[in-house]
Parts: sequence; structure tokens; C-alpha cells
Amino acid sequence: MSTGAFSLYTSKIDNKTYVTPGWVEVPNNTQSNDIEIIYPNKPINLIARKEFKVKGSTGTMYTVIIDPNLGNYCDCVGFGYHRSCKHIKSKL
Repeated sequence: MSTGAFSLYTSKIDNKTYVTPGWVEVPNNTQSNDIEIIYPNKPINLIARKEFKVKGSTGTMYTVIIDPNLGNYCDCVGFGYHRSCKHIKSKL
């Protein structure tokens, strides 16, 4: 589903369904055309986005992004599985 500024997609991970961008969890079997965009003209504040380099417990460096508009992100394995991790929590 395209909104003009971005496209919405549904993704299934570990028997949970998410809408991206933002990785918002929705009920399973949700399709893009089931989603209503309430504020499609709300401007995205890109200035609020913050990016950090975080050293993991084994010395590996990870990139953490804190973005209130698009959601948080970390390039560690744990985030890939759980959509959350201790690296993000350390920056909130």
C-alpha cells in the first residue's frame, strides 16, 4: 500500500505480524489493505532521529537508531529476532 510518501508492508516474524515502516505489531493475517492511515499528512521530523555506536558485551560494535517516527533499530542479532535489545534500552 502506498501513501505517496512511503509504502506500508506487512512482515511475519516468529508467528507475529508487523507493519513497516515502524515495526508496529498487528493481529496475524493483517494485510496492507486492512490498515487505515489516520494522519497521512503529518510531517516526519527527521531531526529527532538519533544514531549511536554501541559496544556489545563481546566487544562487537553495533549501530543503534532511535527514531520516534519510524521506530527504533539495532543491527545486532537479538534485535533481528525480538525487535528489541539491550543496546536500544541503554539509549532510551
